[in-house]
Amino acid sequence: MRIVVAGGGLAGLTAALRAAELGAHVTLLEKGDRPGGSFLLSSGYVWSYRDMPTYRAEAPGGETVLQEQILDRLGSGLDWLESAGGVLLSRETGNPLTFGARLDPGQTVAALAGRLQASGAEILTGTAFEALTEEAGRITGVRTSSPGENAEHAADAVVLASGGFAANPDLVGRYVLGDAGRMPVRAHPRSTGDGFLAALEKGALASAGLDE
Repeated sequence: MRIVVAGGGLAGLTAALRAAELGAHVTLLEKGDRPGGSFLLSSGYVWSYRDMPTYRAEAPGGETVLQEQILDRLGSGLDWLESAGGVLLSRETGNPLTFGARLDPGQTVAALAGRLQASGAEILTGTAFEALTEEAGRITGVRTSSPGENAEHAADAVVLASGGFAANPDLVGRYVLGDAGRMPVRAHPRSTGDGFLAALEKGALASAGLDE
């Protein structure tokens, strides 16, 4: 099975490595010059609210099903991440409302990328995801661009892990501010919502609570 993962941050790296472990032929696309994305600029915390009542109190507009999945799966996900080479600095978040762990971003990204390459997967840096390709109503791969070249990559499945859209003022206005003006946002300059926009174009729905 051929899988293309669009986005080389923590989500993309973990999705790509897990797919490779399960036997897929994986191509990971990263439009920056190295994997890691926004995770490399973060403090390294991966967390969830401690229980559903807290989740609903803190993020009442969010999708309950998605919140339940994060809450139920974060612990096992962190265990897998550590076994895959993630470097845990702490199993505490410092916030009594949450649980999770703090990882070393640089070492974790290097370990995951190394294991992914060792599995035979491709990591294409400097390669921007442009659009999903489709035939007879079925996603068949992706279009990409890189300096001096446009290409298509066929795939049996595509994982969109290209990050958020905090660096896209139009999307922030539409989904966070409700077109009520502008606000300064600290964001990775490549967090422009490429995967989000591609999914919407193919008929996906935005989840509730994006303004939270």
